[in-house]
Amino acid sequence: MRPAASRLLVSVCAAALGASGVAAAAPAAPPLPAPCGARVAVRFTDAATDGNVHRATVVLSSTGSAACTLGGFPALVLPSAHGAPLPAGHLTLPRDVVLAPGSTAAFGLRYTTSQTPAPAPCSLGVVVNGFSAGADGTIPLAACASITQIDVTAYARGTTPPAVATAPASPTGTAPCTDLALREVRTAPNGEPATDAIYALQNRLTVPCRMAGNVNIRLLDTNGGAFPLRFGVRTMMAILLTLPPGYEASFAVAYAPHAPQRCPASTSIAVFVPGQTEPLTAPSTLMACSGPDVRVGNLRFGIPLAPRVFPG
Repeated sequence: MRPAASRLLVSVCAAALGASGVAAAAPAAPPLPAPCGARVAVRFTDAATDGNVHRATVVLSSTGSAACTLGGFPALVLPSAHGAPLPAGHLTLPRDVVLAPGSTAAFGLRYTTSQTPAPAPCSLGVVVNGFSAGADGTIPLAACASITQIDVTAYARGTTPPAVATAPASPTGTAPCTDLALREVRTAPNGEPATDAIYALQNRLTVPCRMAGNVNIRLLDTNGGAFPLRFGVRTMMAILLTLPPGYEASFAVAYAPHAPQRCPASTSIAVFVPGQTEPLTAPSTLMACSGPDVRVGNLRFGIPLAPRVFPG
């Protein structure tokens, strides 16, 4: 059969399939390589300070002999805190990056201090896909005691981190927050139930969105049943928040005066956001105590550091 006739036959067959409602199957995406784990080296570059806001780029280089995947977001830890992750906020949407042998990727780091940093620096470790980046995978920051908030971007190929959106000066032209992702920000050692917790809501839209009002919660057991809780009275007025794409807002949940030692741990949390009819759900390790009041904090921009995270 001549090439021209062969091409014509293929096009006729494809048209017939389309007319019959049978779509040609799209080729399956190749599976991602295994997580990078500890097969990376870390270096700290492009540090800059503007008032009490500090920015830097963290570059990761592959040390393995095969391609690997950097998934989601990096985590930061205090080397002296037994690997407990710091409550970092996210500034971009999550993404997976394949790191080829000898290549690099980067993420952006931003942290805020409450005062003029002391001369002694603070050293943080980088955790990639749950594995420490090694003894050299530390980044020098200002004095730990002065840091009030830490944020990171997702990974990007090369040595330039993803661009961070800026919030508009006013909420004009923004959309309601109709696509949010919920996560618990770990502030307790792994494997231990939390006596208080921070929950983050990330804007997954490609445009800034606005959110106003307070959230309500339910703590759920393994069967999806709600624990009986006694909620305290809110004493602060809610504010209007505008979230750029990828940014997070957060709220804290705590017991007053404190959580008893013996309470069941929840397995998930349902969060009711103003203006939405269906709750958001996420895994949760927060204790579910029916005695003391549960205090649900107001929504705020970003992720605050938990009290006593850094030595004072």
